[in-house]
Amino acid sequence: MSLEQIDTLFNCLPMPSVLLNIDAPDFTIVAVNNAFINLTSVSNKEVAGLPFFEAFPMNLDDDGTRIQKIKYAFDYVIAEQKPFQIEKHRYDMAFGADHSSGQCYWKIDTYPLFDNEGNLTHIVQSSVDITSIHLVEQQFFNELNQLESDIMKLYAKSSTSTTAVLSAYVSGVESLFPRMTCSVMRVRNQCLYNWASPSLPLALLDQMEGLEIGPAVGSCGTAAYLKKTVIVVDVDKDPRWAPFKDVTLQAGYRACWSHAIIDSSGEVMGTFAIYYKELAGPDEQEQQIIERVVSVLAVILENRQYEEMITENSQLMAQGQELAQFGNWSWEIPDNVVSWSDTLFHIYGIDRTQFKATFEGYQGMLHPEDRDRVAHIIGSVLQNKQDVEFEERIVRPDGEIRYLRSWGTLKCDEHGEPLKMIGACLDITESKKIQQANKEHLDRYNAVAKATSDTIWDYNMLTGEVTWNPNVTSMFGYEYPLGTYSWWYEHVHPEDLNRMIGLIADKVAQKEARWHSEYRFRCADGTYKFVLDRGFLIFDERGQPIRMIGSMQDVTERVEYIREIEENNARLKEIAYAQSHLVRAPLARIMSLVQLLKDAEFDTHSQSQLLSYLSQSADELDLVVRHIISNSQ
Repeated sequence: MSLEQIDTLFNCLPMPSVLLNIDAPDFTIVAVNNAFINLTSVSNKEVAGLPFFEAFPMNLDDDGTRIQKIKYAFDYVIAEQKPFQIEKHRYDMAFGADHSSGQCYWKIDTYPLFDNEGNLTHIVQSSVDITSIHLVEQQFFNELNQLESDIMKLYAKSSTSTTAVLSAYVSGVESLFPRMTCSVMRVRNQCLYNWASPSLPLALLDQMEGLEIGPAVGSCGTAAYLKKTVIVVDVDKDPRWAPFKDVTLQAGYRACWSHAIIDSSGEVMGTFAIYYKELAGPDEQEQQIIERVVSVLAVILENRQYEEMITENSQLMAQGQELAQFGNWSWEIPDNVVSWSDTLFHIYGIDRTQFKATFEGYQGMLHPEDRDRVAHIIGSVLQNKQDVEFEERIVRPDGEIRYLRSWGTLKCDEHGEPLKMIGACLDITESKKIQQANKEHLDRYNAVAKATSDTIWDYNMLTGEVTWNPNVTSMFGYEYPLGTYSWWYEHVHPEDLNRMIGLIADKVAQKEARWHSEYRFRCADGTYKFVLDRGFLIFDERGQPIRMIGSMQDVTERVEYIREIEENNARLKEIAYAQSHLVRAPLARIMSLVQLLKDAEFDTHSQSQLLSYLSQSADELDLVVRHIISNSQ
């Protein structure tokens, strides 16, 4: 095919396209088509003969990764002589006469052109402007992120009930997906109970209330029983819905998907269900969003359960303190005589026979940082004569620090002069340790609530220690992962490592708490899994990072599924491309006959014969085109 013929067909392309020589690394521009000129107002004279990357230089904010994708596409097409597609690519350029510019996103197809002998002669880059689609997607995810942020703020208020938090979240999801009606069911004692279903009819909820879960109990009962997602695209025909379909169909719902909400120990806490008023199966975006919603629900519910357990433990601890034996003391103020009970000597860790209890001796055993404060407290009691309760630290002879809660009451003579102070002390050291441990756990869970839960990790950036939850074994096969940061990056795929280290370093430098990225992580058997890692950085009051907490979600199946789709698309394009060669023969004959009719004079019979040949070639071309269309459907 001549360059003129290529140019004719090239200008017929509806997508903005650039025709390039294969003179790597220049990839000299031969021409741009009419669609490209109409879109950009860039003429052939401005760019023809220029190297591609000179005509379209790298954007100022491109770190090199974006332009490298284009170079890779060109090299791939030349080396493999196959088309290559970039699903979404950002390249910013001016449009129109006013040259107004902004962020632009493109779907780019690069494919080879061959001559009649099958030799590669040129490559074509065709682009479709998908900026508006990208902006819609970005707006959607911004709204979803805002919803999750609002829910976390609501959840952080201890006065807000779990039902109120779930109802607000469910209503928010419904506003983002107007065709969905959502429901959260609680699983308790192997039965279903409504937790938050603000939009479902009461009749539908009543038939599910108290149902025992099982392998054929609608979508929710089955999902809870099997501990997995159950998708029913047609309630009327699915046997699992047979006992419940009449009420459901009468309410107008035709499909229902349900996802089990499972805690970190593998127990089912509840289900998240989506009802549709039409027959519906999940698309990829909806499935990803629903998985994200379920992950957030799991964090909220598990953390609330943990908080309830902490509250119960605190109540038990308070009861235990009331029943515990206190160490009693008395201080004869005028004579400075101090008496301690045996229990108090035990609390202080000293032998009664080797220590003479005096006020000065007591002060000597106080923690140095507490001495002035406690002296001021006691001085205030002597002055205002009011009872007091306070906490103090003592240092035992062996150096151990103990925490005490102390009470004091002042007794005075008839003239109001201090006579005696009596009181008691309770050793609350273990309680303090538990409170500190509980606080750390709550801090950890509150941070994890901002991410998702799968394989959860906690990196103490001050000590370098990393804590993994048990899912690191089930997901990656490591029985005893090393608790160091270096163990993590030693298992990140070498091609992903620098990107991940750079990403985290940038977030630390910019004081940005949230980050997420996909990368490959090596399993115990040497294979790699694709993971979506969501992290949350915690900074101290000086803005220094002290902890990083997050979760790793296995997305290998999704990545492989997308890759399979891309490979199938590539094969279809190859088929279409191979079929397109069949167009050349009849097209060449048509063009030759048309040129012959234009250049020579014929009698009526000859002209009729040539027109007959032209009609036959056109029919043959039409048959080939129909065959190609049929194969592509």
